Amino acid sequence: MRIALIGAPGSGKTEIAKALAKEFNLKVIDGYAEAWSKRTGMMVGFSAGYPHSLSVALDRVFLEAKEEDNFVTCGTSIDSLMYMAMSSLKTPNQIEFARAKSYMEIIGTLFYDFWNYDHVFMCRMPDAKIPFPEEATGEELLKNYEFDHSVRFDYELKDTVKSFMNVDYLELPSKDGSKDAIKRIKESIEEVKDADDKK
Repeated sequence: MRIALIGAPGSGKTEIAKALAKEFNLKVIDGYAEAWSKRTGMMVGFSAGYPHSLSVALDRVFLEAKEEDNFVTCGTSIDSLMYMAMSSLKTPNQIEFARAKSYMEIIGTLFYDFWNYDHVFMCRMPDAKIPFPEEATGEELLKNYEFDHSVRFDYELKDTVKSFMNVDYLELPSKDGSKDAIKRIKESIEEVKDADDKK
């Protein structure tokens, strides 16, 4: 079984992936962006550039290919597309949009060549806000920056996915919401299995 979890940083993908791995005896594919960053010394996430996001996307593809049919992966080519789209808006001009378009076309190719999941679920951001005191430290400012970008990522991602793909949406109002998410995922997998058996 190949399961993909789509969602912004902080949406609970890792927590749900671990629970699914335990439930269905799957390998978790996660932490590849951090591993790539550590290996190369380059930044990932919202501060990364297009080549960085592409490299991370390729690492994910290789890891999925290695596991073949027995994994749950945190992030997909759609997530990579969202990172690139958001990067293009940092300095909106013709050259930047042309660069973004070129890299996004490569990710689009990865989508068509390697999108072969049995089940895809989108994890939504929790509703809780990160406190932002006036005398915030550098670390708190960074947290707020990441959170704000994650909220925007979440909002844009939902609209993007809705426009061209049938994906189950998981509302996670808190950390405890993962139990409900696992229950809903199991139900969805059973529904697909039942439908396939009836064919």
